[in-house]
Amino acid sequence: MIIFLTNSTKFYSITDNRSTVKTDEKREESGFMQYRVCMIAAIMVMLASPLFSQEYIGLGMHAGIHHDAGNQSNQNPMMDYEAQNNVLVGFSFKVNMYFLFVRTGCDVSFVLNKAKVENSSDEIEYVSLSYINVPAFAGFRFPLREMGELYMGMGVSYHIGEMKYKLASASESDDTLKIALGYGFVTGIEFKLFPFAHIYMEWQYYDSRSDAAINTEGASYNDYHIDFSGHRIFIGAMYYII
Repeated sequence: MIIFLTNSTKFYSITDNRSTVKTDEKREESGFMQYRVCMIAAIMVMLASPLFSQEYIGLGMHAGIHHDAGNQSNQNPMMDYEAQNNVLVGFSFKVNMYFLFVRTGCDVSFVLNKAKVENSSDEIEYVSLSYINVPAFAGFRFPLREMGELYMGMGVSYHIGEMKYKLASASESDDTLKIALGYGFVTGIEFKLFPFAHIYMEWQYYDSRSDAAINTEGASYNDYHIDFSGHRIFIGAMYYII
């Protein structure tokens, strides 16, 4: 009887150990399955949300305004002048990737009125700046439910500008062409008209200026640069091809 009980105890002990191992394996497998189910559900929720479901490539056309083109106050804070205003026309190319975006394009400016210096004692009588700008922005998108989205970003800009000017000491006007690389910021908002067609408004700011291009004081060096810095406001329409 003693041997039978001892053997029975060993037998039940071995059986209990095997049952414990199998139970632990089942718990681990069950936990792993729950983890996979949760991950799949999270991915499905992300893909179903407005923020992550819209991976589009868009082409846009816009028009805008640039007040104080040439930023004359940066040249001489004491200068009394009538600010130049430019109209801008251009296109944009925008790629949306989940909560990110990349935007580039090209803008061409047209002079509405040149900057006239009202103080006759200054070295410059007037300037007129026209330019082409190629920006490249990257940033973040914020959905506005089903209405559209807000986006904000920063990047670089490439300006090619021609400035016509008249020095007080000269009998005729002159012009100069300069290229400048700078940086900028963009904030925009899009509203859906149709799933494939949006209207948008943008504010852009650039800090970009060339090296000194004009000699205004009769010295042996140039002291006046072309300044592309300033604020731009745009309104346009975006068509999403994908």
